[in-house]
Amino acid sequence: MIDIVFPDSNEKEFVGMAKRLGYSGICFVYHEKDRKNLVKAEALKETGFNIFTGLVCKKLPKAKADIYFAEKNDRFFLKGKHDVIFDIEGLYDFIHQRDSGLNHILCRMMHEKEVSYGISFSAILNSEKRSVLLGQIMQNVRLCQKYKTKIIFASFAEHPFKMRSPNDLEAFGRILGLRNAKKVLNAAASVVKTKQRQIGKDIERI
Repeated sequence: MIDIVFPDSNEKEFVGMAKRLGYSGICFVYHEKDRKNLVKAEALKETGFNIFTGLVCKKLPKAKADIYFAEKNDRFFLKGKHDVIFDIEGLYDFIHQRDSGLNHILCRMMHEKEVSYGISFSAILNSEKRSVLLGQIMQNVRLCQKYKTKIIFASFAEHPFKMRSPNDLEAFGRILGLRNAKKVLNAAASVVKTKQRQIGKDIERI
């Protein structure tokens, strides 16, 4: 089981916290402007702890990462090779409907293109409109489960002390309506393994 985090020159501290919390690995995610920091994460892969890299970007750059993320509800992610979209919920709800960022059409397209819906525990923790955000996420969970769209749930922490143990996240996932919270917590590692298998197949074709 791995957690997803956004480091700020504190990768080693994140690794230490992840080990104490019982994770078998961690995924360091960087924004496109900071993609040069991918080298820091690559250097830590020699520690024997499972370390993966992620990049938040609009278009896939030359910089290599294990998982590519898109944020906000912009349709460009469906045209690319992104693996996860997160932080798509709206700030406000409309009178007769929630601005959750997803609908049945998007969920079907995400299922077809194998794009996962990412739920950030840190976004919930830091939200000034937590009740609204929780309602939106719970609606998205129902949609994703109905249309078999993959879901990833992780801390998305920006500081090691904001990480949570797998047991805590699993328990909170049940509150969000996740039918199999433990499987969802393992989804990030599953995405990496799936991509690695696909890369292996591409190499064989060459």
